[in-house]
Amino acid sequence: PDWRMVMSGSLARFEIVYRDEPLETQDITIPAGTPLRFVKTLPFGRYRIEAIQAGGLAATSYRFRSGWTAGIDNPDIPDRVDVSTAQRSVAAGGTARIHIAAPFAGEATLLVLTDRVHSLTTLTVPEGGTDVDVPVDASWGPGAYVAVHAFRGGTGDARSRPNRAVGLTWVGVDPTARTLAVTIEVAGKYSPRALAVIPVHVPADTWVTMAAVDEGILRLTRFASPDPAPHFLGRRQLGLDIRDDWGRLIAPAEGEATLLRQGGDGGGFVLPDTPTRTVTLFTPPMQAGADGIVRVPLDLPDFNGQVRLMVVAWRGDRIGAANADILVRDPLVVEPLLPRFLAPGDETRLAVLIQNVDLPLGDATVTVTVDGPLALVGEGRMSASLAPGERALPATALRATGSGRGVVHLDIADGAFRLRRDTAITVRPSRSAVSIVSASEIAPGAEVALAPPIAQFIPGTWRAEAVFGAPVRYDVAAMIQALADYPLSCLEQTTSRGLPLTSMPVTVASADQKGSLQTIVASVLDRQRYDGGFALWRSNGEAEPWLSAYAMDFLLRAKVAGATVPEQAMADGLKFIADAADSSTEEPQDLAAQAYRLYALAKAGRGRPGAVRVLAQDLGKLPTPLARAQVAASLAMAHDQLAAEMAFTQALNAPDRKWWNADYGSTLRDRAAMAVLLKESGLLPAQLARLVASLPGADLKAGSINTQEQAWTAAAAEVLGRDGRPPSVAVDGRSLPRSVVQRVALTGPAMARNEGDRPVWQSVSVSGVTLQTPPASHNQMQIRRNFMALDGAPLNLDELRQNTVFVLLLEGRSDDDAEHRAMLLQGLPAGWEIAGRFTDGAMPGMAWLGKLSATEAQPAADDRFAAVLALSKNQPEFRIAVRLRAVTPGDYEMPGAELSDMYAPAIYARQGANRIKVFPVGN
Repeated sequence: PDWRMVMSGSLARFEIVYRDEPLETQDITIPAGTPLRFVKTLPFGRYRIEAIQAGGLAATSYRFRSGWTAGIDNPDIPDRVDVSTAQRSVAAGGTARIHIAAPFAGEATLLVLTDRVHSLTTLTVPEGGTDVDVPVDASWGPGAYVAVHAFRGGTGDARSRPNRAVGLTWVGVDPTARTLAVTIEVAGKYSPRALAVIPVHVPADTWVTMAAVDEGILRLTRFASPDPAPHFLGRRQLGLDIRDDWGRLIAPAEGEATLLRQGGDGGGFVLPDTPTRTVTLFTPPMQAGADGIVRVPLDLPDFNGQVRLMVVAWRGDRIGAANADILVRDPLVVEPLLPRFLAPGDETRLAVLIQNVDLPLGDATVTVTVDGPLALVGEGRMSASLAPGERALPATALRATGSGRGVVHLDIADGAFRLRRDTAITVRPSRSAVSIVSASEIAPGAEVALAPPIAQFIPGTWRAEAVFGAPVRYDVAAMIQALADYPLSCLEQTTSRGLPLTSMPVTVASADQKGSLQTIVASVLDRQRYDGGFALWRSNGEAEPWLSAYAMDFLLRAKVAGATVPEQAMADGLKFIADAADSSTEEPQDLAAQAYRLYALAKAGRGRPGAVRVLAQDLGKLPTPLARAQVAASLAMAHDQLAAEMAFTQALNAPDRKWWNADYGSTLRDRAAMAVLLKESGLLPAQLARLVASLPGADLKAGSINTQEQAWTAAAAEVLGRDGRPPSVAVDGRSLPRSVVQRVALTGPAMARNEGDRPVWQSVSVSGVTLQTPPASHNQMQIRRNFMALDGAPLNLDELRQNTVFVLLLEGRSDDDAEHRAMLLQGLPAGWEIAGRFTDGAMPGMAWLGKLSATEAQPAADDRFAAVLALSKNQPEFRIAVRLRAVTPGDYEMPGAELSDMYAPAIYARQGANRIKVFPVGN
């Protein structure tokens, strides 16, 4: 190869030019019906093989290389040395032959590199390249990079100017000496609901772990069995860089600088119960004895199917792995075929697969019973006469009568064989919950009726609660539940979900709440980038300035609340916001983030009082009341009480603001957050009382505010309710435990009596899904949907049959010319499933779909299609499609499509719900 400079428009760039030299020509005859194998031993270099039909027009060619190399042919990089080796791995103590082909003749240095320099050799590289033998040392670990730095001086000729080039290749150390032989001894078949002992053969004293996972899941996710050898003994990322003065002395080439960094090898909704049975088992480490056998016990569940056993083994500095498949099944397999979920009022066909695997000819009988919000509306007893290998598919019908956890029981009998199988299914509404709150004051000695309007809600969906002595009047529990039920999980939404849980006293928070907090901490950390910052959807996204501080604030609070937060993750996050604080600008969005960064650093004990005081000198330039309050709270933690009170006063004197997407904030969010900061600072109690009085009352509905507002209003209620005088209240004659805020769950009407000597504020809230379906409506947004066959023809949903695959096209727009981060939701009828998703742009072979819009995220879910879209004045419209399949016959509720601004829920479009039928095949 050679390089030349060409002009592309007004830009100069290099391109590779190959000088072809014919080496050999042969006449060959390809045998009929079989391929011809052509074998040739070739030295290092680039080659092209051509095959041309004699007397015809057919021709083909293929470029290839002899010798393994990490280099690439990039026309934009003329300063690369072609470094290659004939062996991918060499045993320690052996020799690797390295071929060097520089773009010029000259001098060179050859270095062996890992995370340090192992050796350095100088040599002369002639015009045609050279070969060098490099000893392979065990100190390389899994291997090393051989780097070559070639250079030449100028001769004064314009065509021979000074130059240098760099290249490298990986030489692996043969891993054979550091691997273990592992074999798994398995039988032909295993019984479910039984203990299986799996012998694993390894060298003596080896440690072993085993995982057993449903093969179906592994194939769906394309999961490769774990093997530590590629991780520990495979190619590593280069841990060094080269710095020299050549770049200062020689004019750079017109292409891109040589890249030395070499890589190493290398969001959803979950229903509580689904009818799908899976296996995921893990065995802790076990050590082999002198006989080299580890007998691993597996408690196999009620499951029929193939299970992959995956073993990882280690001993000293040696590692190994193995996997094997086993078959788990009963002699008579009986499986209920249910949809993944149901909605109240749905009626579905319950088919039962009965397959005789190993039993003699006989009558198999299945008796069906149900528990929970389910009713059997068909035959409860089914039977079939089956010979070995035969199967039957009788069916009955189920109706969902409420909401909750349904269970289908199958009692199976075939001769002496008896079995009971229980299958759970989630029955949940397809519509969002609403809250109704009523509140009043109870005079000393007075008694009032607590009457939540539960008759307006679907049974099983509602939750009623009475609260006494709360510092706020709105329904705090509804806020927390709305956050838990929010259908998306970006960084802001996940962090907001956990914020109120950190404000609950450890003695008050339930085990479920503590577990949820730990889960949310893990989810937030899943979005932490390599540099410690946090991205919106996944860890490889762009760092979010304000949200990174918000996430660190949450993690600091979660740690105090008892959650486990890895120290390294905490240190990386604090370093990120500290570095960002050092480079803050005067832009409004950066000033808002800077105030939050300094607050989070102060909360972590790494405060920067000087930087905080600089911001406090001109609080008017801070764009939001919350930013000013965060500066005040930082001053309070620096024990500068006077300056903190002045800053708090300035924030409280101008608490109003407009919605601003840079900090996801509103007047309500800022007031609630300021109440938290002011309460935690212990300053200005009179102003805190006035601020709390300005917070909304019982008319504040969780469904009408965004996640930031829900999180901070709930957190404010928890923080404000930590102290004070406990009320004395009895409900239905039973005195409530003494606490500052008293809560009691209601299952129906009750009577409350104030047994104290001062008035008590009480509120009764009920949240759930109403019996009445909300009508279609919209405000500044539009949405429509079309169902089409795979050829683009309109689909008649009144004749939809099982196994039909079709396309749902969702279109909509915003009408206000504003920027929106919009959430698109289309709940699925219970008998439908998502069969595939489309990318943005035009779909090959489906021109009728048009050009589809790009989405920021499409979280996976069993019961809905969801997407996040960016709408703006320049791009107010969208066009999204998804491939669906009708799976289970039945009569189901069909939710309407919904479009809403995630942080301004009052801007939305919502279709009404209706019903849809799926007919069986052939009926």
